[in-house]
Amino acid sequence: MFNFFKRSKEQINTGIKKKISSIQRTGNNLEQLEKFRLFKNHDDRIDKFFSLLFKLSFTSEKEERDRIIKKAKILASSVPDLKGWPDEKEKFWDVEAYSWKSKISKDLRAILKKEIFISLGHGLNLSVGSGAFPYLENSVLLDISEEMLRMAPEGYKKVQHDIDKKPLPFEDDKFDSCTMIFVINYLEHPEKALKEIKRVLKPKGKLFLVQSMIPVETWYRQQQARHWDREELVNLLNRLDFIPKIKQFDIEGRKLLFIEASN
Repeated sequence: MFNFFKRSKEQINTGIKKKISSIQRTGNNLEQLEKFRLFKNHDDRIDKFFSLLFKLSFTSEKEERDRIIKKAKILASSVPDLKGWPDEKEKFWDVEAYSWKSKISKDLRAILKKEIFISLGHGLNLSVGSGAFPYLENSVLLDISEEMLRMAPEGYKKVQHDIDKKPLPFEDDKFDSCTMIFVINYLEHPEKALKEIKRVLKPKGKLFLVQSMIPVETWYRQQQARHWDREELVNLLNRLDFIPKIKQFDIEGRKLLFIEASN
């Protein structure tokens, strides 16, 4: 169905084949990837672009990485659906959607899901920066990326929106809770965003925020506005009259900060 997957099995090395296999399993094989709009265009330039990204994921030498990125940028600039990648935030995350479910292990997602449910329960949740994976069943999914939302399961209300640029499109006191999982580092205006979240939360509503204490890999760091540490986050939430409770976990080698903040 997709020329990219056919060609890659013949043209790229064993490690990249394993990567393809992993992504196909995570995305429920090609049935899941059929949701990814970029693959439906049957454009050879898109096939070549994603082939370069697979090579990039297995390349650590800086000069070679720079060469691959340069070629990928040239290809992206010639395709309307990719133009602006990787500098434009929306285009960057649209491209990342194709493999997003493989970026965090199923075991870690299960732990996150359990902790979030224990803290927040069954109320109506707003998932800010939801990506392709909702952690609570009764959630409205909000993300800057159309492709991320497309890859998320059906049955959820999905809202494409940039919380950095616009107020949330919801009335006051609408949600029982809000989740922000590995999101706050990517916000240029986190205080403004948190004020909007506070507005749409019901009185005594809860914000559940998960943050990595270790800086993310270089590829994602290019999209970060800044890295927040524990003290900085607590001070920010206190300034906005949230009441934070903090847990810290070491899971799969990741040092994670879980903050449950009452409105």
